[in-house]
Amino acid sequence: MLIETKDEIRRIFRDKRASLSEKHRKLKSREIVKNFYANISVKPHSIIAGYIPVGSEVDISLLLEMYEEDGHTISLPCVDERDAPMVFRRYERGAPLVNNKKFNIKEPPGNFEEVMPNLIITPLVAFDSAGSRLGQGKGYYDRTFDYMNGFNDFITVGVAFAIQQTEFIRRDAHDFKMDAIVTEERVLIFS
Repeated sequence: MLIETKDEIRRIFRDKRASLSEKHRKLKSREIVKNFYANISVKPHSIIAGYIPVGSEVDISLLLEMYEEDGHTISLPCVDERDAPMVFRRYERGAPLVNNKKFNIKEPPGNFEEVMPNLIITPLVAFDSAGSRLGQGKGYYDRTFDYMNGFNDFITVGVAFAIQQTEFIRRDAHDFKMDAIVTEERVLIFS
């Protein structure tokens, strides 16, 4: 079956992801965390950008806890303006988060330190075997990667359930390819 538009792909794969029971999402998220931790090389004292899952996204909270215990700095994305790159603010386990109602995400308050991550863990709606990804469709991660690309050395790793893989995602000029994608079944590394 050939799916023409990115919006169609998003709808189909959001539904697939949402079709997983809460129990299966938790189990598969733990497997993703294990695969990530065992296979993605992280330099000592890195600044790692994670995220707080929304809806049926992969839950990486255990991974962030493990990295924090390893001495890495954890940060979360913050969306201040609709058409601007995101900023990443330092986050420590247990610190309060604020609900950004405008963009439907939980994020550290504006007075938390802004940091520039070396590793950005990205939730995916869909992905293909070439490292192309689809996110929510608002372009926040792509704008942020483009902004950071000129002056910060970083890697991007997408996380998704295996059922979110599709045959092909057309990559437009502004779309960034992932450096790696981790599912509960495997780790894909792209050069």
